[in-house]
Amino acid sequence: MATWDVLRLQRTLFARVAEYVDGVGQLAATGIMEPGEWVRDYANLWSGVIGDVGEFLLGATPAADRVPPYSVQVRPGEAATVRFAVPPAAFSAGADTVELVTAGLVRRGGARVLTPPRHLGLVPAVVHRSDLHCELKIFAALRDVVARGEHYHGLVWTEPAGLPIAAIDVEIV
Repeated sequence: MATWDVLRLQRTLFARVAEYVDGVGQLAATGIMEPGEWVRDYANLWSGVIGDVGEFLLGATPAADRVPPYSVQVRPGEAATVRFAVPPAAFSAGADTVELVTAGLVRRGGARVLTPPRHLGLVPAVVHRSDLHCELKIFAALRDVVARGEHYHGLVWTEPAGLPIAAIDVEIV
């Protein structure tokens, strides 16, 4: 194991802990006293840490480094764009295009999903090998759907191969 691998694992673990602390802060700020919420977040933290350490010990790259993460902050009622590049490896042999899809963005803790085409969309949905850039457009129609302090997560992947391209994190500010 190279020093770089150890540093990558450390970065992944710090990111998990930071996300957990952020979640606890949000639970405390909203006054949620439901033990299930607190226990679920704690269990998810340790489940992720154990998985990352296991992958590290087996020589695999931690999951957070396999799919590049992209973050954006959005104000309710305003549009936002998440720009990302499709890696050349996403194209099957001889193919000049690849179709991208997303099922939407799920609110941390569940219960709400921002879905295409109502709340967001991929532009272009079919990416050409000659222009590897794509954007996830988040529409301004979120004012009545989201609340400040919420976080939404989701993936963009290729069809039909199912290769993940981008991990999306949206914070409502």
